Amino acid sequence: MRLDQRFVEAVLGLTPAEAEIAVLLAEGLTVRQIAEATGRGYGTVRSHLKHTFSKLGVRRQFEVVQAVHSLSILPGSEGSGPWATVLRDRTLQRPPAGPFPSRWIEHPVNNTEPISARRTDLESVAMATHSTWRVAHAPDARSWRYPLPISGEVEWRVHSVLEAEIPLPLLPPGHIVVPSFSCLEGFDHLWWLDCGAGSSFTASFGQQSGQYAHFEGTQGVRARPDYFTTSQAISNARLRLLVDTVKPPQDYLVTVSVRAIPGKIKDVPTVDTPLLDIPPMNAMSSKKWEFGRRICAATCVSMAMDYLGVDHALHDLVIAAYHRPADRYGVWPQNLWAASRWGVVGAIETTTDWKVLERAVAEGHPFAPLIAFDEGDLEGSPIPASLGHMVIVRGIQNRRVVVHDPVAQDVISVPRQYAADEFRKAWLGAMGFFFLFAVPASDS
Repeated sequence: MRLDQRFVEAVLGLTPAEAEIAVLLAEGLTVRQIAEATGRGYGTVRSHLKHTFSKLGVRRQFEVVQAVHSLSILPGSEGSGPWATVLRDRTLQRPPAGPFPSRWIEHPVNNTEPISARRTDLESVAMATHSTWRVAHAPDARSWRYPLPISGEVEWRVHSVLEAEIPLPLLPPGHIVVPSFSCLEGFDHLWWLDCGAGSSFTASFGQQSGQYAHFEGTQGVRARPDYFTTSQAISNARLRLLVDTVKPPQDYLVTVSVRAIPGKIKDVPTVDTPLLDIPPMNAMSSKKWEFGRRICAATCVSMAMDYLGVDHALHDLVIAAYHRPADRYGVWPQNLWAASRWGVVGAIETTTDWKVLERAVAEGHPFAPLIAFDEGDLEGSPIPASLGHMVIVRGIQNRRVVVHDPVAQDVISVPRQYAADEFRKAWLGAMGFFFLFAVPASDS
């Protein structure tokens, strides 16, 4: 299936001629064949390619091909990729071999708190206003540190893809379930919420995210591209993480958060933290990406990667962060997957606890919350109101939250300060979503 040339033109910021040549190149034609097919001179095609190299920040033809292929849309709502067979078999029968040997759980994660014994129940997610369960694995050679408590590792099973099962507590109505998977191997994945009588699916995330574009819900559960909401009580539910591989990942972090909508926001004292030295970045003035607010999440991820010393280009990250089924750049798991392409581990969680922000920043971890506010509710914001906008937090000083806001009009005005009480309402009152990134253990 040929790519829509106009789509390539819009996303990559190319002229019509450059986009046409890039698509033909991705289809396997040589420069000389493209010249013959389009009626252009050989030198003219080379000139267009030179301009394309400059716009994409690449030097070789195969890199242009990679950029175009990263935007490819595969046919079919359930696709022909790794999920098609698995998702049609809604019972997903267990293989007789059982879980992988215990050798997969011998390596501890270097974490700021002790790791308890491995467990596959959800003792740490007894139903409450808010609760989160986390498991992870990191070999000693690539150890990293996450600031929130981690309890053991995933018990993997092999079907036609790798699978992990996470039992959930009773889910009352009016709750959100936010699953997250970060893996340095960059495997494609999706989440399946099995409610017994019915099932609900997120989108798929990764390189071939277009292979499963159908977000399916069931009675009492609505599936968003990246999380679930309940409209009635759900008992005996379980989450299934499907990963497009049969070999357990070496570096991963899995989290599952549950909280009420809206949650109870505690009015707790705000304490000062150190300020993280995060370089400011501005999305609105980018000449290559005229997406403005659409790429606020990717821009915040990029600032976090700059802080971690990860060499990358924003436009490359934006290409990886684009989620085809949802036609959005702000799908959080896709942004998380994009960061993993550059060796960054992180999670998407939801909380009602202000102290999570303070603790993460105090320990040197990039923290990017999703905020929502009406006009006049967040003094100093570069935009008057938003239903969902992401910033990156540098720290807290004198009851003010110091952030970088990527939709400021220029880089100089990216640094902002918001009153802590207003920011708490905009963040925790808007379902409390946040990105949180691990840092190398040597930085502790």
